[in-house]
Amino acid sequence: MDAFLRRVAVLALLLTALLIAALTLLSLAGRPAREPAPPPGAVLVAAPAPHGLGRAEGDYRAHATGWEVRTEVEVVKVVELVGDSPSSWQEAVENAVREAAKSVPGITGVEVYNLTANVRDGRLVEYKANVKVAYVDGERR
Repeated sequence: MDAFLRRVAVLALLLTALLIAALTLLSLAGRPAREPAPPPGAVLVAAPAPHGLGRAEGDYRAHATGWEVRTEVEVVKVVELVGDSPSSWQEAVENAVREAAKSVPGITGVEVYNLTANVRDGRLVEYKANVKVAYVDGERR
């Protein structure tokens, strides 16, 4: 009788394990497959966000479209400048970029990280913009 009960217990354990495995497979069947890892050297490629989502035209912060493998690496350098203008902060930024373009070829972008102004007699008399200008280093491609 002991051998019979042992066989029944083993059979019950095997059936329980089989049932758990079947239920696990069924629960995973409806889930989407895991996205594969990007290939080595891949960069995330983004498309401009559609208009009407509160983003400006050409804004690339949203809507990734996939991975792209780049064979050449561009070296991007950044130089910090302060532009000034007697009339506006926008003109101060434009003056900084214009001045940088005289000696730095291949400017690709600008980040404005601080705006200040000089005040005289309660009025703004000089606008200043601290900017970081990015450019592709043509020597190291």
